[in-house]
Amino acid sequence: MGLRIYFTSELSEDNAKQTVEIKTLTSQKDGLTKQIQEMETNWNELNVSRAQWSINEYCLQSEGKLCQPCEKNWLPYGPSCYSAYNPDPTERLTWEEAREYCRALNAYVAAAHNLTEKNIINHYSISTDGSWIGLRVENGKWKWGRWK
Repeated sequence: MGLRIYFTSELSEDNAKQTVEIKTLTSQKDGLTKQIQEMETNWNELNVSRAQWSINEYCLQSEGKLCQPCEKNWLPYGPSCYSAYNPDPTERLTWEEAREYCRALNAYVAAAHNLTEKNIINHYSISTDGSWIGLRVENGKWKWGRWK
């Protein structure tokens, strides 16, 4: 019925197949482990290069080699740095385009969380027709936030 009798040669054959499969899986595991290590190395090197960029941008290029709180042409306020994009009226961006523009700068559309921040944003924006800020409707509710 469901009973099978193994002979020594069949057991040896099954054992050999399993040994080959174990070697194949071990080789695949080793390859994946190596890929993970290479990815971690690349990630660490990227972080080091980003850190070096930050040092170069904020410190080494500045007057007197002193670290600056913000990138060149960005304006500091508290823990934040602001940059205003004020195009000609014919080159204005949609909110989504403004968000993408900010993303490209590794930044966010400004969000005023208090009156002081609102005044800072107003001060830095030279547009008389208004500016995009980080306020958006999401699921029928207004939300401040950082959308990446």
